[in-house]
Amino acid sequence: MMVNTQRVNVEEHHRFSPRERGVALLVALFALSILSLIGLGIMAASTAEVLISTNFKNSRAGYFAAEAGTEEARYRIGGNAGANAITPPANVTTAIYIRANTTIDPTSGTASTNKYYDSEYYNISKRDSSGNQTTVASGLTATQFFTTIQGSTNQVPYAWVKITQKTETLGAQSVDAVSVNSSSPVYYGLNIATDTTSQYVRDATNSLTHNGNPIYLVTALAIESNGTQRKIQTEVTIPPPEPLKAAVDSYENVNFRGNLNIDGRDECFADAGGVYGVKSHGTVDPPNGAQAILGSPTGIQQSSTWTHDVPTLISNLRNTGTFLPINTSGTNVTCSGSPVACSGSNVQLGTFPDGLGYYYSAGDLDISSNSSTGAGILLVSGNITFHGGFSFTGLIVCNGTINFTGGGSDIVNIHGAVIAGDSISDTTSDIGGSINIHYNSCDISIVHKNLPMVTLTFKDRAIY
Repeated sequence: MMVNTQRVNVEEHHRFSPRERGVALLVALFALSILSLIGLGIMAASTAEVLISTNFKNSRAGYFAAEAGTEEARYRIGGNAGANAITPPANVTTAIYIRANTTIDPTSGTASTNKYYDSEYYNISKRDSSGNQTTVASGLTATQFFTTIQGSTNQVPYAWVKITQKTETLGAQSVDAVSVNSSSPVYYGLNIATDTTSQYVRDATNSLTHNGNPIYLVTALAIESNGTQRKIQTEVTIPPPEPLKAAVDSYENVNFRGNLNIDGRDECFADAGGVYGVKSHGTVDPPNGAQAILGSPTGIQQSSTWTHDVPTLISNLRNTGTFLPINTSGTNVTCSGSPVACSGSNVQLGTFPDGLGYYYSAGDLDISSNSSTGAGILLVSGNITFHGGFSFTGLIVCNGTINFTGGGSDIVNIHGAVIAGDSISDTTSDIGGSINIHYNSCDISIVHKNLPMVTLTFKDRAIY
């Protein structure tokens, strides 16, 4: 049998032609290049994702470290820091630094020679009225240094925290339209004339019509081990007092008995007027000849809108951590029963202005004897009754009614104000005996100064 070898050779020759073998090689190389590019793209994307994740992690770590610094500062200049307390700056020219260790000095050198340098110690970057970036002298001339209370182990890695009194210059903002006030301290509190709470520059004019507390700028710088930096700035202040409308503000009806002198004209801001002597959501007895009820605009306001949420007010104040149980050792008050009722004679609830007391009664409170005294803030979850003389400076808030049953020569003196909320078991606040109650907005403001700081604003700052 004969085989066609010529045809086989032709087919083999066609199958392995050099030209087609070259094309196949090019196709293979092209495919390999495409796969390589895809692989490199995936690697680049993965690397970018890792870098983004790492940067985000470092940024968040710095963020929380800086935030921890602002919280330590807020705690230490507040009212509950004990041995770790720091007295906040008393003027607008002093800066206080809490630093991670004693080698850190944010005020020395330059940004290129000192990684901890505070570029806003000497000069503040701000924009003018046209929006142009400018710098202005900070006005800071004195520095106090403290070290973090966190210790050497498990320390949150913030570098330093700066505390200053807020001014328009240091805050890089305008609070009012008076240019000469740019270096005056900024306060937060009640405008007595308009009954609004806001920031204001404390100058000679506003000091007569405003009652508030200074605002402090707290700026924290965190530096991670890899060099990541984060800066946070907060504005903190002592919360202003509850807006008050009367020396005695009662939800329930008010009855007068005996000799009374209740005055809502402000002992502190005499020229700014004051509040009602007695105000009630219900009715108020008309006073007789032995009962003087004075105030501004009038002595008595009845059937009035009730503006206080007393349970929430008591709860918010009680949860600040400042208030102690009324039966704490030394108060001479005992509590018993269910529901709880508290009572005592010769009661001692603080002294004004340096030994202020902050107490909470979980139930009705009954105080007797002429030697009972107190100063600060007294919270009562129930009714409160005073037998005999009692002297108190500050704010009394009860969730029920307030009853004065002193008689004869016993004198009840309260400098501040009383808020008596909606009662469960009693329907009338009885005010009798020889009573002298005088509204004083400054005393009320002073007794609030030991409460913890609250944060007004929070800014995630860029590093300049």
